[in-house]
Amino acid sequence: MPDINKIYQSEFLRAEDLGGQERIATIERAPSEMLGSGDDAVEKVVLYFKGVKKKLRLNKTNVLRLAEAFKEVNSDNWAGRKVKLRPETTMFGPRGMVPCIRTYGVPMPKSPPSAAAPAPAPKAPPASDMGAELAAEQAADLSDSSTLKDDVPWPEE
Repeated sequence: MPDINKIYQSEFLRAEDLGGQERIATIERAPSEMLGSGDDAVEKVVLYFKGVKKKLRLNKTNVLRLAEAFKEVNSDNWAGRKVKLRPETTMFGPRGMVPCIRTYGVPMPKSPPSAAAPAPAPKAPPASDMGAELAAEQAADLSDSSTLKDDVPWPEE
């Protein structure tokens, strides 16, 4: 049976285009455009990505997520920002759960620290106390469960 997604190509990205994987793309531009025709025409923000043929029309959820992540409500200022595209599902009226693309703003890299002199290294305790101090630190860390990391990813099998 032919793949209908290949037969009915679209100029817009669909969840299936992501191949079940998250993708990170750089926004080339993000204008608002009238989509549809006649009485059905609606204005939407459309993302164009560098090196990607298809564009992504944003629903209200995705546009608000990016505006918050970028701390910028004018989508004309989103050029050059990175966005994570994740295939997910959403409830869509009588059709039930349908595939969708969710957008996540990727934080801008922090600027490198200034060329100021590096902070002085902490003084090491005398060698004779080193083992006892390390053991005491480890015991204190294990006794305080708030410092334990539960978000360590499990390896996939």
